[in-house]
Amino acid sequence: MRSSGEPPKKKKSRQAPCTGREGPGRSPEWQEAIFEGSRDAIFISDEDSRFIAVNRAACDLTGYAREELLDLRIPDLHEDVDLDAYHRYHGLIMAGQAVLSEAQLLRKDGTKVATEFNSIRIVIDGTRYEHTTARDITERHLAEAAFRERDEFCQRIFDGANDAIVIIALDGRILEANLTASRRLGYTVDELRRMTVAEIDSPEAVAHVPERIARILGEGHAIFETVQQRRDGSRIPTEVSSRLINHRGATAILSILRDLSERKRLEEEMHRLAAAIEQTGESIVITDAGGTIEYVNPAFTRMTGYGRDEALGRKLRFLSSRQQPRTFYREVWTVLARGDVWHGHFLNKRKDMTLFEADATISPVRDETGKVARYVAVQRDVTQEMGLEAQLRQVQKREAIGRLAGSVAHDFNNLLQAMLSHVQLLQREPHRRDFELADLEGQIQRGAWLAQRLLLFSRPETARREQLDLNEAVRGASKLLRRLLRENIILTVTTGDGPFVIDADGGQLDQVLMNLALNAADAMPTGGRLTIRTGRANGMAWFDVEDTGTGVPKEICDKLFEPFFTTKPAGLGTGLGLSIVQGIVTGNGGRIEMQTEVNEGTTFRVLLPEVIGAQASATVAPAPGAALPHGNGERVLLVEDETGAREALREILISLGYEVTAVGSGADAGRLPFEPVVDVLLTDIMLPDVDGVSVARGLLDRWPNLKVILMSGYSEDEAQSRAAELGGARFLQKPFGVAALAAEIRAALMGGA
Repeated sequence: MRSSGEPPKKKKSRQAPCTGREGPGRSPEWQEAIFEGSRDAIFISDEDSRFIAVNRAACDLTGYAREELLDLRIPDLHEDVDLDAYHRYHGLIMAGQAVLSEAQLLRKDGTKVATEFNSIRIVIDGTRYEHTTARDITERHLAEAAFRERDEFCQRIFDGANDAIVIIALDGRILEANLTASRRLGYTVDELRRMTVAEIDSPEAVAHVPERIARILGEGHAIFETVQQRRDGSRIPTEVSSRLINHRGATAILSILRDLSERKRLEEEMHRLAAAIEQTGESIVITDAGGTIEYVNPAFTRMTGYGRDEALGRKLRFLSSRQQPRTFYREVWTVLARGDVWHGHFLNKRKDMTLFEADATISPVRDETGKVARYVAVQRDVTQEMGLEAQLRQVQKREAIGRLAGSVAHDFNNLLQAMLSHVQLLQREPHRRDFELADLEGQIQRGAWLAQRLLLFSRPETARREQLDLNEAVRGASKLLRRLLRENIILTVTTGDGPFVIDADGGQLDQVLMNLALNAADAMPTGGRLTIRTGRANGMAWFDVEDTGTGVPKEICDKLFEPFFTTKPAGLGTGLGLSIVQGIVTGNGGRIEMQTEVNEGTTFRVLLPEVIGAQASATVAPAPGAALPHGNGERVLLVEDETGAREALREILISLGYEVTAVGSGADAGRLPFEPVVDVLLTDIMLPDVDGVSVARGLLDRWPNLKVILMSGYSEDEAQSRAAELGGARFLQKPFGVAALAAEIRAALMGGA
């Protein structure tokens, strides 16, 4: 390819020797050998830039034959030559200046070769020539490009590192610094290159610089912590990882500076958190996913009496008092297994065997994969608070009982009237015996039911959870409720397709229903409809108390369950009712929901965990006409202060085959002779001079094998607790029938529990 603008002049003759055919350039053979043997391409051209001699290497480099090259000029080996620039370049050489340059040489096949040209002027016999050696520098360019790429790659890594990196001379001068170091310390990279390592360390750390450099020189590497100082004077806690390197032919130190600010902040936060956990007044327990204790704080020890070493490695259930049913704990684990937070109350036992009630929240802790790895239990001893709440509930019960008193007296008077009428009819018309007796027994049973319901409702607060059918509980409470409602309140009770078995305290359940129903009635001062219904949903049994009253304004809905908050006029409410209701419901593992519309009415829904597959507790009555267990002449001591009851029971016991001694007081019982030996003591708990338990204790000293049966018309819970004081004593709730009496005596004699 020609770029000179004019065709080259043809030579006068062609000869193979590379020195040409004519002119002053004819050389000896040894010069010819050197010329041809050179690995560099050699081009000799005249002042018109025409080649007059080329060697073999020049032919190889360009791809032209020798004869072809001798027909070319220098510009023909370059593409798109700027002739003005070329002539200046050529003029410098002809003027005697050596020129070293790089350019792309254009080969015959059109490819380009990166080439280094070294051109000088030579003068032979007074004629000037251009002598150029050319060398293919493609590989050198590739190597240089690879080096530049590697250098750029290393620089990108150097500058892109999250950690600050500096290269330090052994005398402490900073030789290099990356962009992270620049940003972190507040200096430009050029400024850092003019600084020493002492200038970026805090004043306190500067004294350690020589010692640390000596350590790096001795061991080849070192890791240490220091405090560096920014341009603005602020400080950075830093971890320094240093090692010796070769930097541009000299030994230097490469230091990676890791900012510890975040780690130090987290460590301080962890220390504060640990101190807070250690010093908090609430018990904190951390367990693994299986419930094994891994950590307890000092408050746990204060609350339970167990030291840390005694608790670690044990299951949290070792605190259980065993007074909460297994279904309760299953429900706890069901909630936790779903990954949800559980909140409720535990009745636990301290190391000294005393009981305490704990308000607890157990939260799952997930690992980075989302799997539950641990549980954190926060517990607060609420024994005293629960005692106060129990007292408040009793106050509320007494308030309701006061409202019941008039209607209950009316009911009892009606029952007594019916019983009196039946007795008088029997006296006048003995032939009506069977009919009158059956009706009389029914009236007595209705009176007994009413009395027991009142006792259940008004008994002192004791935890007595059992499996109940919610439908039966609602129907029973509703009978009592009807006596409390005004005549302008229409009560409708609808029970779902049950049974809905729940684990709850029957008396507390009555209290919840009564409180909600009475509140509903108060919300309907001019009358309305009160609806109670039951159902189940999502493993929960529920009952609704719905009224058509005034509704609750939205702005006070959130305050309804706060203690002492009331919407009633002064003197007509304590503000404790709904607070107590919520405490009872949550204590039984449930929750309360409310829907309300002003001037439309309100619905409270109480949801309690349903015990799937269980049966409600029930009392099995003996079949009519079934044979009663009789005695074999065993001696029964009957202690009853009510004469009518004592005489009737004496006659029944004799009819059952027992020898009976009947007395009216504890003192009379204590004056009996040691002989004959008494087999069974049947005593009322409440006696005029001394209680039945004390009578039993005194007689047990006399007759160690004496079987004791206590009877009472008071709350069964209270009587049962008194019976428990005697160990194996049995209990009969008044009023009881002949069948129950016969069964209890026989069971006592047989040693049954």
